Amino acid sequence: MKVFNEVKVNFWLRRQRPCKRYSTRLGKCPVMFNITASGVKSKDCRAEVYCLPYDWDHNTHPSDVAQRIQRIEESVNQINARFEFLNITATGPMILKDLTAKAQKAILLLTVADEFVKSKKGKGAKGTYGHYCCRYRNLERYLVEKLKNSAVTPFEVNNRFLMDAESYYRDEYITQKGGRKGLGILALKQQIDFIKAVMVYAQQRDYISQNPTIAYRVDVSSWKPKKTYLTQEELERFRSAEITDEQIRRAVDIFLFLCETGMSYCDYVRMENDWIKPLGEMELPLDIRVKVNLNEKWLVGMRKKSKVQFAVPISTEAQRLLTIYGGASNMPKFMDLNDVNILVRGVAQMVKIKKHLTSYVARKTFAHYWRNRAGLSSKAASRLMGHSTDTMINHYADVQVEAAIREVYAGIA
Repeated sequence: MKVFNEVKVNFWLRRQRPCKRYSTRLGKCPVMFNITASGVKSKDCRAEVYCLPYDWDHNTHPSDVAQRIQRIEESVNQINARFEFLNITATGPMILKDLTAKAQKAILLLTVADEFVKSKKGKGAKGTYGHYCCRYRNLERYLVEKLKNSAVTPFEVNNRFLMDAESYYRDEYITQKGGRKGLGILALKQQIDFIKAVMVYAQQRDYISQNPTIAYRVDVSSWKPKKTYLTQEELERFRSAEITDEQIRRAVDIFLFLCETGMSYCDYVRMENDWIKPLGEMELPLDIRVKVNLNEKWLVGMRKKSKVQFAVPISTEAQRLLTIYGGASNMPKFMDLNDVNILVRGVAQMVKIKKHLTSYVARKTFAHYWRNRAGLSSKAASRLMGHSTDTMINHYADVQVEAAIREVYAGIA
């Protein structure tokens, strides 16, 4: 059985300090209080109100004194309830610290979030910092658009706040480009986790003394990664699309090149001519060198995200694109990847492909081909894509029946 913490707030009048300077409280004495919880008493603290000794003795407190006493008692009970929810045995000094911090001009949640995001700059990949900035903007939108209040403090963030935020991001949030309504379950979890991380940061910096959001979780049991990819027939339709606009043509060529090489866009824009190497220039064991075509060209580079080397054979289609643009360094580039995705989706509608295409789908298309049609093992496919672990390939492509049949008949042969 849970035993609730007993809290007592004791008020008294500091009679030896009557006010003699201000006419509004001439002869009045300051009201003091302390808090006792778990048998530990806090230090004495001013209630910031004054009362005449006669009124105090006859229990005829002025309205401002009575209201102040009531507010202090309510705040103490709320703070103690939060400690109990977190299974923390609060003492008088702990409650007083939270009470006085709450009474001060509290730092805003957005200010803490901004500090938290800036603390992450330069500590990870550039894309990771960009994700933190995106989560910050989403939080700002929730406070401004939904709550109509950007002055929310960390003291106001609790499980109810997160539940309301989760509902907003799932049902009402509109993406910046107006693409769709509501965040996906994984992006939703990341957004809520960002708010929780901001609260942890606020507690570490002593902006708050307790964090009521620790136990909150977003239910992701229904989430399954979408392994959308293009079939060979769909890729052929994409290649043969009649495109007259030069910008759209360049976006489509980028997408096709990513499908053929499995590169992420951040690695694609870094690609140089010396990344294209014939097998003869690579350090290979002798037993492999005698079996392969040493003139065959491969794309060899280092992943920016994982710092893992990847190596991909240059297909006929990839070589065609490299020839058109005059080498890897001259391949078309866009300032914003989202512009590429939008143009590619427009072409997909034109050729009757009913899939939400992004550069990520191109990478999944590559993974599906090598894991199923080419029959590579998870380990080999992971090396092609530059993954740091062999299991990461499972987020991109599943082993399908065609791969199993191909492997069975290869064993029989």
